[in-house]
Amino acid sequence: MKTILITWWSRGLGKELADVCKEQWYTVFSLARGGGDIVCDLTDKQSIEDAVATIMKDIPQIDCIINCAGGGEIESIDTFDFDHADEARKVNTLGHAYLIAGLRDQIKSQWTDVMTIGATIGYK
Repeated sequence: MKTILITWWSRGLGKELADVCKEQWYTVFSLARGGGDIVCDLTDKQSIEDAVATIMKDIPQIDCIINCAGGGEIESIDTFDFDHADEARKVNTLGHAYLIAGLRDQIKSQWTDVMTIGATIGYK
């Protein structure tokens, strides 16, 4: 049985992906700041390091990692603020990169596939 690790399991596309994978008899481990199998806040360095330690200890084989967490829609320049933009940057790029870097030895030795899902939403 294949094992998949997926970020942002709690709702949206990540949850739908997890549900589809489970229906296909994959073992799915979810990472989410609000729950899931492994608590992981991709905006927090310590949370990512704790998640990496848990994964290394509890999940001996990972066939695929799906980075699906994301956010940061800005509808107007009037609603733009630095803190919100910085949090979006951490969730969308930095957090995933740090997670993958922490798991790199396991990923390389197991030939784990890594997929990152992103979306671009524009407002006029």
